[in-house]
Amino acid sequence: MRDDPFALDGEVALVTGAGSGLGLAIARGLAAAGARVAINGRDRAKLDAAAARAGRRGLARARGTVRRCRRRAAAAGVSAVADALGPIGILVNNAAVNKRGPLDTYSDGDWRALMAANVDGPFFVTRAVLPSMKARRAGKIVNICSLASDLGRPNIVPYAVSRAVSSS
Repeated sequence: MRDDPFALDGEVALVTGAGSGLGLAIARGLAAAGARVAINGRDRAKLDAAAARAGRRGLARARGTVRRCRRRAAAAGVSAVADALGPIGILVNNAAVNKRGPLDTYSDGDWRALMAANVDGPFFVTRAVLPSMKARRAGKIVNICSLASDLGRPNIVPYAVSRAVSSS
């Protein structure tokens, strides 16, 4: 039995949307608990800065990766993390985008971009980590949703829909 039931020594975690905010805080917490953490996001500069700050705070286990929300990119990103750090045992699907505006003025392109990030991204990344987790009969997947999925507002309808879908 472990002395610390919250210790994550030896675990590998992948946190999406971890260049700042909640994702970065989650990544720092996992690293502080002993996990080797890969941070993921769209902005390489934000990820590099986050990894550098994490290193100065004793959380040098954080690594920066950038992958788009596409099937092949998700699989390649998961493979790169596994090659660098070991098989992913913890996945935190945190990444999301929001573009505010009235629904009747929302373009098809804006809809697709939001759904790609908020629905397709978690689906493809989750599907990419599942074979290894199933083979090891171990793993944790956390999908971060939003209160907006239950509280619709006029200018965030597409975001609310995407977060409700990704939390189910």
